[in-house]
Amino acid sequence: MNQRSLNHQSLPVKLQQMLQKAALPAPQEIFCVNLTPTVLINSLLIVLSCCLFVLALFLTVATWSCESTGDGDVGCNVVVWSLHLWPTNALLDALQLGWCLAFLLALTWLVRHLREEYRRRYLCVYSWGLFYTPNLSFPWECIQKVWRGWKRDRSEIHPPHVGMDAIRLLRDDDKTLNFDRTRWNRHTPQQRHALCEVIEREVVRVHLPALLEQFDRGEWLIFGPLHVSRTGLGTKEQVISWEEVANFEVGETVVSITQREQALNWYFAYVPDLPNVCLLREVARLRELMRTGES
Repeated sequence: MNQRSLNHQSLPVKLQQMLQKAALPAPQEIFCVNLTPTVLINSLLIVLSCCLFVLALFLTVATWSCESTGDGDVGCNVVVWSLHLWPTNALLDALQLGWCLAFLLALTWLVRHLREEYRRRYLCVYSWGLFYTPNLSFPWECIQKVWRGWKRDRSEIHPPHVGMDAIRLLRDDDKTLNFDRTRWNRHTPQQRHALCEVIEREVVRVHLPALLEQFDRGEWLIFGPLHVSRTGLGTKEQVISWEEVANFEVGETVVSITQREQALNWYFAYVPDLPNVCLLREVARLRELMRTGES
């Protein structure tokens, strides 16, 4: 990812305020959410709620007279307008009060949701980690799990389409950050892919040493349903030794393991379905080096 200096570029005022509140300098890179769909949808819902509210008042304040016409239809006309906002009918009073409360609650929720989306629209990249506005930080050492990419099933016959320009992070306190291609589509797939590469590279740099120590001690390393250790590989159903493994491939989009004298894969998964594949890839490389040294 091309790093760009922002020292001579003016940051958005709201972003400056958030960074000042968090005592952070200008970031190396900024990504921004595309808020246009959210603004349009919320605006339409607000307008619709207001129209329904006015319509409800119109229907309850007016007194209607409905009569049959000669052709079999029914015609309705307003014959009396109430001089009071609230009708004297107790049932209409209750209906109006309930509708007003529902309208106010819906309007409050829509405005609050729009405000929160507006605040949560910047992702800042630093050398120490990520800062997601307004106040959520993801230092590299606090990232517990990384899911890279996205998968879209096309049919039962054809394999799914897998893209690698998205990433989902889980912090050690269960806070999440979803950098997907839907909300962050103001940026090109190449830009999103570059950020994902940076995140995985930094996660590997920070977490791989401790992971290799666990591997050397013979502990099981957990990558979702796949477990890896010095003695072999395991899933919930079966455990096999390294001597039984014919091929262990961690590709860009798939993870596949084949067992000796078996035609089908012993294990197969798409990269977006497994956590920490970037670390699993390094463990696979280490195991390949160990196997080469043993031979």
